[in-house]
Amino acid sequence: MAFDLAQPFATVVAANGQVFRLQNDILYKNFPPFAQVNDLPAVGTTAADHARAVGFGQVEGHRRIAVLGNVTDIDTLTVPEDVWPSGGVYPWIPSARALRVRSSSPEDSPTGTGVASISFQPLDASYAEASPTNPSVTAALNGTTPVAVAGTWLRINDGVIASKGSNAPAFATNVGDIFIEDADAPNTVRTIIPAGTGFARQSQFTVPLGWRLSVESQVFCINRSQPNRDLTVSTYVQTSSGLYRLPLELSVVGGQVYRHDGLPGVVLPEKTDFGYRVVYCSNDNTNFTAGFLATLKKNDRS
Repeated sequence: MAFDLAQPFATVVAANGQVFRLQNDILYKNFPPFAQVNDLPAVGTTAADHARAVGFGQVEGHRRIAVLGNVTDIDTLTVPEDVWPSGGVYPWIPSARALRVRSSSPEDSPTGTGVASISFQPLDASYAEASPTNPSVTAALNGTTPVAVAGTWLRINDGVIASKGSNAPAFATNVGDIFIEDADAPNTVRTIIPAGTGFARQSQFTVPLGWRLSVESQVFCINRSQPNRDLTVSTYVQTSSGLYRLPLELSVVGGQVYRHDGLPGVVLPEKTDFGYRVVYCSNDNTNFTAGFLATLKKNDRS
């Protein structure tokens, strides 16, 4: 359904000169030329319409979030394990600190055959994003030599490759595991972009200052055609004071994908940590994926 100019709407001009149209209490971004507003999909008609509009950046004060976590080797005697590439319990940063980045391969460098930089979304000591307009920070790589990241940070959301080395082929990704870790000893690893994947496969996400998160769709799967096994996974919800709970617990069997949807979703306030924890596993060497789709909504939006 297209934006309906026959219906009442208001034109809103922001302080920076950007033009929006307000219809049914939803702000629509304008794309040049102005007439293209007719082609914008309407939101508010159905939940699916609204989700698509948020995903395309057409609803002011909303952002679509996709988090995909994976742990390649869960054993019966190592649970609980959080869903992130390193396995074991995820080491949340207790206080803001300096970080650094490095790769396990010398080819992830400006002159290498892999990637030359990565991008990630950190939160500072107050849980604020790096910038109101661009939450991402770019960090250069120098192979296995650690490179300092500007600023001090309390949380890390996301992590993706950003640029190629000068000797990389036409289509390239990271050659080695890329680590975001504490700058000071013992250099605890906080985020990993596994070799050959291009993004951080971790289920941990923290709601930034000034936002709320609605978790609307969750997916779980035991991978690699492992039908004769099962595990139990729980959602992990942690407050800024360090109190955590495991509210949703469910079992997943090998060979089947389980999807858990809900609208309205589970709503989490700012400064809340969210992720997945495996609390039981029937077999060693279990490869497991857990992820979610969610909407970030600014606190000043009704």
